[in-house]
Amino acid sequence: MKYMLAITLPVVIAVFWGIFAAPKSRKRLKNPSRTIFKLALFALAVFFCFQTGHSLLAVVLAVATLMNVIAAYTLSQDY
Repeated sequence: MKYMLAITLPVVIAVFWGIFAAPKSRKRLKNPSRTIFKLALFALAVFFCFQTGHSLLAVVLAVATLMNVIAAYTLSQDY
């Protein structure tokens, strides 16, 4: 079961990202919904990193994600 999740979960997340967050998507969410969507997906990745015992990687991913969102809003980029 864990191998099936390891393969299917990233594929499902990539499909959702392509539909709702990709720059050329026809169904791209508008901000702030898109930012919340992206943060939720990255929060899920951080959660799974913690669950698998990679706490340092989880902290680095969380900090990098927050810095990216802050920089995008500060520089007025379309995040």
